[in-house]
Amino acid sequence: MASRTTDLSQLRQRLEAERARLLDEKNKVGFRAIRRNGEVLSAESQYDDHIAELGTDAFERERDLASADSVGSLLEEVEIALRKIEEGTYGVCDACGNPISATRLEALPYASLCLDCEKQAER
Repeated sequence: MASRTTDLSQLRQRLEAERARLLDEKNKVGFRAIRRNGEVLSAESQYDDHIAELGTDAFERERDLASADSVGSLLEEVEIALRKIEEGTYGVCDACGNPISATRLEALPYASLCLDCEKQAER
């Protein structure tokens, strides 16, 4: 049982580090989007900007928004995994209730489905 506790402790540390990284990334993406939005508003008030520049700005804003959504979703998965550790339900498949393999959790510590259920969900 000590081995399982040590493994769980290591996985918790990895999840906490991932949460910190994702929060940092979320803040950076949010800052870029706000800055770009200000630049675009400023640029739109100037009539001499080329339409291609405005298109590039719109593309970059959309990319930042998509990145923020992706980071937000991943952050939510990490938060759920940390909550499951606290509740004692970590490592149990959300779909079938069977244990998620240690190998899968090592590779993807925020996995909520066992490999079989993940494959079924992807179909």
